[in-house]
Amino acid sequence: MIVLRILLGAAFTALFCLAAGDLLLHSLRLTLDRAGRRFAPFLLGAVLVSTFVFGLCALRQFNIALLVISGTCTLAAWVRICRPRFRPTLDLDLPPIWQALFWLPWTLFGATYLLAAMAPEISPDGAVYHLGLVYRYYEHRGFYTIPTTMFAGLFAGLEMLFLAAFSIGKHSAAALVHLVFLLVSPFGILAIAKRLDEPKAGVLAAMLFYLSPVVAKDGTTAYVDTGTAAVLIAAFYFLQLWRDSRTTRALIPAALLTGFAVACKITAGSFVVFALFAVLTVALPWKARLRQTCAFLVFAALPVLPWLIKNTIQFRNPFFPLLNRLFPNSFLYQILEDEMRRIVAHLSDVTWAQIPWEATTGGKLAGILGPIFLALPIGLLAIRRRSARTVLLAAACILITYPSNIGARFLIPALPFLALAMSIAVTRLPVVGTALATVVLLIHGLLSWPPWIERWSGHFQWRIDTLEWRSAFRLTPEQEFFRIHWPDYERGLLLDRFVAPGELVYSPQMGQMAYQRREILGASDSALGRRVFLTYLMPLAPELGGTFTRDIHFSATTTRAIRLTVARTFDTDLRISEVRFYSGDREIPRKPGWRITASDNPWEAPLAFDNSATSFWTSGDRMREGMWLQADFGEPATVDRIVVEQNLDQRWMSLQPSFPQGDGWVVHRSHYAPLQALRHASHRMEAHDEFWRLGIRWILIPDSYYGAVDIRDHAAEWGVVQAAMANDFRLWKLLPPQ
Repeated sequence: MIVLRILLGAAFTALFCLAAGDLLLHSLRLTLDRAGRRFAPFLLGAVLVSTFVFGLCALRQFNIALLVISGTCTLAAWVRICRPRFRPTLDLDLPPIWQALFWLPWTLFGATYLLAAMAPEISPDGAVYHLGLVYRYYEHRGFYTIPTTMFAGLFAGLEMLFLAAFSIGKHSAAALVHLVFLLVSPFGILAIAKRLDEPKAGVLAAMLFYLSPVVAKDGTTAYVDTGTAAVLIAAFYFLQLWRDSRTTRALIPAALLTGFAVACKITAGSFVVFALFAVLTVALPWKARLRQTCAFLVFAALPVLPWLIKNTIQFRNPFFPLLNRLFPNSFLYQILEDEMRRIVAHLSDVTWAQIPWEATTGGKLAGILGPIFLALPIGLLAIRRRSARTVLLAAACILITYPSNIGARFLIPALPFLALAMSIAVTRLPVVGTALATVVLLIHGLLSWPPWIERWSGHFQWRIDTLEWRSAFRLTPEQEFFRIHWPDYERGLLLDRFVAPGELVYSPQMGQMAYQRREILGASDSALGRRVFLTYLMPLAPELGGTFTRDIHFSATTTRAIRLTVARTFDTDLRISEVRFYSGDREIPRKPGWRITASDNPWEAPLAFDNSATSFWTSGDRMREGMWLQADFGEPATVDRIVVEQNLDQRWMSLQPSFPQGDGWVVHRSHYAPLQALRHASHRMEAHDEFWRLGIRWILIPDSYYGAVDIRDHAAEWGVVQAAMANDFRLWKLLPPQ
């Protein structure tokens, strides 16, 4: 029964897309060649179905009944209007040897991929946010603001299709939908190659892409890279169709698919550069080119605009979690975005010189393309041919964003075009072209066969693991599979069993969101998570637990407002726990009318004036000269001293008082006496109270996590009691403040 639901969920979603795409092509009166009809209607329909599901989620009206009714009506209209043929031919209009080189690996590896996709979904990103967020949208019937993870702001065009399948067949159905994108991709590559008059190269390129280990792993899980590649293939195909036919009807699908690729994965936005180049360089009068360009941009914006609006409403940043410096918000500190960028841009400390080896064979970039792709530079030998130049230009445009994340799977969207360029060079070799292509494909297939990868690869690779057909068909129950392969599942059961809905759990090492309903907070996924993490460290790390007090003195000044201004740049954020103003020996009492603001992260600036040494204002960005925290008293006051309390790790930075003068601010000469305070004896309970104020009611951490032993040995001081334990994870419940 479970298997039938999985297959039904994936099949219904795929047919819904196919029907919607074919209906759009029919309404555009656009006729495709036989190669194009094998893949293009499904991918074009994916744009429409994804946008439809987005609309339901935006209105908080997503439910299975409405989805099934809409899909059924679309299928009925498709059968009535388009009269589809249900006898697909196997003839690829190629010589028999080339047809065999296509169909044999496609079928053999396809069966393997089906088993892999059918297995319970435990992929890292799939089980965390791709399906974790899908699960939450399903439970809430649509979108809602999720401030606990920055991944809630990523464009999720493919996840909308995952949601449709998930609502019927749950997690594995979503993975199967992604598999459909992988299965149709070779037909798209072949269709492009035929339009470029390189059909034999199309067969080789299609299989080089299709058999690649990282493509196989990505495409059989609830990731989005392979799906994005398939969408880009379709966009390229329609662009070529438009350039050949010069009809705007072909430009509309090209634009929709280009925009949808961005909605699937924002890094695919660089393909727009290629698309605009293709439109602007076509042999038309300049006014016609301008009209076509404007039409292209309008239709390309349609799949992207809803996500920009959603993020603007929810996170005040249309590109969240990116570009937070341009669109400041309270959900993600800029320093977290910078740290994330630095990590993924220097993954595993791999240098640019090492990328070719690690991406194809080494595996330090989380996956491998396959050793055969070390020969990619061969594609440059075919650059004299217009077909090779076109696909190389497309690949180059897609790769513009690759330096931002050098993981191997981030090469997947460009891989079809790189493979096609290389294949053109191989198949165009006189006399030996066909034989060499056969040898290349045979070697690539043998090296990429999932059970054999470990025979030539010396260490763990992110690839399809050992296939378990009993687990795929649920002869081995999912719970048993999880118990053997994935301890995080049982930890999630603890949350659903003991944690009430709506209560927040701090769990910096929890590896899944997709199989439990509770909101968990990590250490670096959000501004709130960063704040909780630093609060957690205060009783444990002297640099954060100790207080450094600055007693700043200056000549008495009567002013309405005052700023604390950073004097020097530092490679850390500015954090201030408390600020107090004095006139002589008398503290100026705080009043509700004070207006507290800051140059950065103004939303949290009042935390520096809340009489709590544990709470703090943070700039959320690295200290730079001129950064400030400001208090406006609302009326003139005489000030000659400021006492600033900070964490001990902030002692090296420098603060200066500034006062308004004319249209600007002037820094006053001052001096301060530093005073290092001892750690608070009650720091653990103070951290507990701050957790409670931030909404944390539970802590789930393993015994190996930093500070876990301290919590266990001083549970009463932390104000927690152990509620449960699974594997080596303990679930701690915070008691209400006394």
